[in-house]
Amino acid sequence: MDYRSLLAQIESGLDQFFWERWGFYQIGLIATAFLISTLLARRLEPTIEARARTIRGNPDLLRLVIALMRRTRWLLFIASLSLFATLVRQSGGPLHAWLISKALVLATAWLIVSVLTRIIRNRSMARLVAIAV
Repeated sequence: MDYRSLLAQIESGLDQFFWERWGFYQIGLIATAFLISTLLARRLEPTIEARARTIRGNPDLLRLVIALMRRTRWLLFIASLSLFATLVRQSGGPLHAWLISKALVLATAWLIVSVLTRIIRNRSMARLVAIAV
């Protein structure tokens, strides 16, 4: 197969996806989820931080809570994307939530790597985990 014909097929597939209404809906829902999660995180993070400062005597738990607290936006983003993906699947089928599902997987992977590398105290080991995952 010629690379030009392959590129033409990819271009027509992307063209069809984005000109279809579901492609724009998904992009809009992803942007909305990010905006909602950012606004909610600004309001929730100070209260979570106040509660986290009361943790005494367990530095490992404090390290985990702080690592998750600093990523409140991503936790809320993942939760809202999960909700939107479920709603879109219920209304239009699994193919209509394709882009939202991919964004959800990438955001979840980012959160896991980000939290794991902050929990691990050894810098070399944290870098190794970040690269391996």
